[in-house]
Amino acid sequence: MIPIQNIYYLLCYAWDRLEALDERWVDAVPDAPLLGLLAQILLSHSRKLLKQGLLQQYQEEEAELASLRGRIQLFQSQQKRLPQRQRMICRYDELSQDVLLNQILFSSLKKLPQIQELPEKLKQESQQLLRHFPPVQELFLEKKLFEQARQQGLRAPYALLMHVSELLHDSLLPTRENGIYRFQDFQQEPARMAVLFESFIRNFYRHEAAAFRVGREHIRWQAEPADEAAEQLLPRMETDVSLISADKKIIIDAKFYPEAMASNRFGGKKFRPPHLYQLFAYLKNVETKDALSAQAEGILLYPTAGPSASYDFRMEGHLMRVCCINLMQDWRGIERDLLGLI
Repeated sequence: MIPIQNIYYLLCYAWDRLEALDERWVDAVPDAPLLGLLAQILLSHSRKLLKQGLLQQYQEEEAELASLRGRIQLFQSQQKRLPQRQRMICRYDELSQDVLLNQILFSSLKKLPQIQELPEKLKQESQQLLRHFPPVQELFLEKKLFEQARQQGLRAPYALLMHVSELLHDSLLPTRENGIYRFQDFQQEPARMAVLFESFIRNFYRHEAAAFRVGREHIRWQAEPADEAAEQLLPRMETDVSLISADKKIIIDAKFYPEAMASNRFGGKKFRPPHLYQLFAYLKNVETKDALSAQAEGILLYPTAGPSASYDFRMEGHLMRVCCINLMQDWRGIERDLLGLI
């Protein structure tokens, strides 16, 4: 299991929220470490947000009013014979805190006391915090709501809160008891950790490798399809991370696997063939793009619970490396080892 402090660093880099690294309560999370960490982030940053003031947006309201406001709904008013009572139905814009981002946050905080594994202290803190919320609609949280929130363009301080709320939502499983949830540690889910690891590596280098332009890169197949139908069936090639400087290009394929090696039928250890083939395909097909690409280096990057290691070799003019980064060590060691790769 990755230490809780390192999980926090991974999340902050993966979510591109490095300003949150200054928080000092990470070393004092309660009994259920990962769940406690997420709950602490949600509570701490929600508390700050309430002090600063929640987001307000104009919402369209419709009501029967004695004094005119906004747009008069004449037909509806006449149907209800409101003019005889000196009233009209009006539509008008009202500044409100009852907006989607606040609704998601409120609904996420409401779930905390219902999680079986969460320490009572944090459940009580959540209930106390909810008493300070203005009137906000509670939502039945689902994936599409978080997608709608992202489409609004998440900015601080809401970006971190929405990421934590979504991760909590994805990690909670309903029990047979009404209104009770169990927390499923996402470290046990390889697919989710693979996405987190890849995003962490890309954003780490984006922030820490000043000499490089860092991003993902679409690579075209150096193939001549017989027809358009054949061309459309070629799979998309997109790197996890491409680093480009004035004199060097590095393509990193981040693989969240327990081991960089696979066992063969004789009990020996070998590099995983599909991973090598994939990286080699990137390097060969990118060659014609420009001079740097013709000499591009490739790195297969794996997490490990043991010492960091690197195995280097050349293949048809390209330096290829299989590297393991120890995520169990102190964060300064992880930072040093990652920067040492480039």
